[in-house]
Formats: sequence, structure tokens, C-alpha cells
Amino acid sequence: MNEDTAVPLTYPLPELIARRSRELGLTRPQLVLRMGYANVTKGLRRLAAIEQGDLRHSGQFHGPLAAALEIPPEEVEDAFAATRAALDAEQEAAYRDAFRPHAVILTERSIPSPLFVAAFMGVERLLRIRLDTDAAPDTFSRQARERLPPDGGVPAFGRIIGYVVNYSPDEAVQYDLEGHEVARFGRAIRLGQTTVRVGGRTVPLRSLMGTRG
Repeated sequence: MNEDTAVPLTYPLPELIARRSRELGLTRPQLVLRMGYANVTKGLRRLAAIEQGDLRHSGQFHGPLAAALEIPPEEVEDAFAATRAALDAEQEAAYRDAFRPHAVILTERSIPSPLFVAAFMGVERLLRIRLDTDAAPDTFSRQARERLPPDGGVPAFGRIIGYVVNYSPDEAVQYDLEGHEVARFGRAIRLGQTTVRVGGRTVPLRSLMGTRG
């Protein structure tokens, strides 16, 4: 991408940046220089990443970007928030579109140890159980129980204490190792999430998975 080429105006944040840059007559290199970047190429990469939806380290950009665009910091913060909301909505839509019933293994540790084992093998591979979705939903719990690792543990996560069957994006049921229902949830339990809703309350997912060993 040419250093002075704007990314597609998909989200509120790049729309704001493009509009104010036009109003101020700023090229993209001039904008990143105004933001305090001595290395223009690096600044353009960071700016493009944020505009394209990578908001992981975006907090540090609020002040410099607002100053560079000559607007109140609140306007930039609102654009960041709207962009994050748009990204969340896209991710939710993609998740629902791709959803297939499956099970998630619950273990004594919610945080893997050692981390490199989980990173190397993949959390999805370790904790997700594929189900035969052509079969009736009332077989899903039995399928999941029969497909639990036979040694009773998961590398890096420790002892298995139960499992959750995600029947739909809006329905999940937690079971113990004997297949008895423990709890119901109004949304699927997703690998990587930290909280779930139980009986109208938000509780840490780790409370379903025991304590860290």
C-alpha cells in the first residue's frame, strides 16, 4: 500500500480521520508526523492497523490523534468506541453464521500451564469436542462425554471436571462427568471468554472450571 493511500472507509474511525484530514489539508505522512512519529513508515503502519480494526493497543492513540486532527479527545474516543462496536457486531454475525453445535471441555485450570503447550497444540484442539450434528440434539451430551480424553486430563489444563454442550449461539448446558446437568446458559460458552451469564448474573468462567492449579 502506498504510504499516502487511505484504507477503505469501513468504520467510524477511518471516516473521522479521512474527513478531518481533508478539512485540514493533511496527507497521511503529515498526519502521523503530527501525532509524534519520527519514523513515518512505522506511524503509517500503526495508523493503518487501527483503521482496519486492530484496536488492541489503541488507547495510546487517542490523545495524539485528537491533537493531530485538532478535535476534542472525546470525539476520537467516540469514534474508537463506535468502531469497536461495529467490529464486535461483525464478529458476532460471523460466529453465528459459522456456528455448529459442539462441546467445550471444562478443566481444573482456566489458564494453561505451561502456556507454550497450549499455544503449540492450540486451545481449540485441546478443549473443543466436535459432535455429529446430523444426530438428534438429545445425543449431544452423550457424544461429548464419550469423546472426552480417556486419561481424564488435558495437556496444560489439567484434570477434566465436566463439559458444556453449546446447542446454539443462545443455548448452552453444563454437565458433570456423569452427564448430569449442572447449569444452563443463555449463550454459548466460547473458548477465550472470561465471563458468562448464570441466572441473570455475570460470573467468571473460571468458577465453572475449578481453581487454578
